[in-house]
Amino acid sequence: RRGTSHRLAAPPGSYKTATMLRLARGYAESVHRVEWLAAEMSREELVQRMVCQAAGLGMAALASETMPADHRRAVERACARMAASGDRLAVTVAPIGCKEVERASECADVVFIDYLQLVRHPNPNVRGHERIEEVMAMIAECKQRTGAGFSVASAQGRDGSEGERHIHNATKGSS
Repeated sequence: RRGTSHRLAAPPGSYKTATMLRLARGYAESVHRVEWLAAEMSREELVQRMVCQAAGLGMAALASETMPADHRRAVERACARMAASGDRLAVTVAPIGCKEVERASECADVVFIDYLQLVRHPNPNVRGHERIEEVMAMIAECKQRTGAGFSVASAQGRDGSEGERHIHNATKGSS
């Protein structure tokens, strides 16, 4: 729904980016304008991951020098599907700051931020959970003003509490 936000918070390696890439591709294929703000991956890495997802193949398939013909056809179909989305899927790479988040919300139906802790605050002296809270407040203002939906990945620590959610490994910021 327009003007809503979702945050995926989980430890590293929990498929947050993979899940959001599937959603972003789905939105773009169904004629929605999508902005992906990539704070740690390159545009090429993101496109490769999307192609592999759309083809139903692992990333190793693209690296294979002896790709089977059925894999090659699946990759070609996936590339054609992505090309059919045209310019509905835009990627902005690091550094990502408040200015990029605001711009994305003004021109997209859905904004994906991967990931929250890497969004730069305009004041470099603001640290810790206060920085995350201010970025989340800025996202809330953007979604209310523009109607853009937001999907945000948030890294959650693995340290402490034997894998249970605890204050020492919880994601800081807006709940």
